[in-house]
Amino acid sequence: MEMKIEEVLTVDKKLVKSANESEAKTILNNNRKFVHPVVLSPGSAKPKVGTGWSMGEILSAGLTRKQMKKLHLRIDKFRRTIHEDNVAILKKIKPSK
Repeated sequence: MEMKIEEVLTVDKKLVKSANESEAKTILNNNRKFVHPVVLSPGSAKPKVGTGWSMGEILSAGLTRKQMKKLHLRIDKFRRTIHEDNVAILKKIKPSK
């Protein structure tokens, strides 16, 4: 299943407009298939849906493990790459204080 960055960002615009975490949680639950990182396939270097976010992407977006757990997003401990598109998605998902 291939995925385009634009598909992810359309769901994230709804998340930015949501005022609190409960609204963001319902949006995430309704659009679970869209809130995944986009990674490059090792063989063909084509973009595909990843299983989780790398810790580098999480830290560059200014999130913590607790916040990722609250948002029900997976962390892939084997990934080490930092893709700027994924960091932008995480920044938009980031709950406001």
